[in-house]
Amino acid sequence: GDAGPVAKVDALTSATPYARHDIPPRLGQLSAVEKRGETLFQGNCAFCHGADGSGKNWIGSFLQPHPRNLTDPRFMSGITREALAQRIADGLPGSSMPAWRTVLTMAEIDAIVSYVAVAFHPLEE
Repeated sequence: GDAGPVAKVDALTSATPYARHDIPPRLGQLSAVEKRGETLFQGNCAFCHGADGSGKNWIGSFLQPHPRNLTDPRFMSGITREALAQRIADGLPGSSMPAWRTVLTMAEIDAIVSYVAVAFHPLEE
C-alpha cells in the first residue's frame, strides 16, 4: 500500500533551533572589500556570532556573556566603524571576545567592519 505523501524536511533549518543562525545573509553585489570581509567574518567570527550575526547560534548561546548581536539596532546604532575595528583588534575584556590583532591585519579587520555594515547593521563613520 501507499503510505501517502512523505513530508519533506529541511534538515538544516529544522535540525535545531540554532541552525537557522548558521545561514549567512543573502546579499546583493558586494564590493571587493566587502566580499573579503564576508569571507573573513564567516571564517572567523561566525563561530561565535553566527553566520547571521545574531550571536544566537549554538556556540554563541552558551558563551557568557553572549556574543554581541550585530543585528540589534539598540546596540549597533551607537557603534562607529572605528569603534568596531578597535573591539575586533583588541578584544573585549570580561568576555569571550579575543583580540584579533595578532591573527588579522588591520586591512582585514576593516574589511570585516565593511561587511558587518552591509550585512547586519549600518555603522556610523
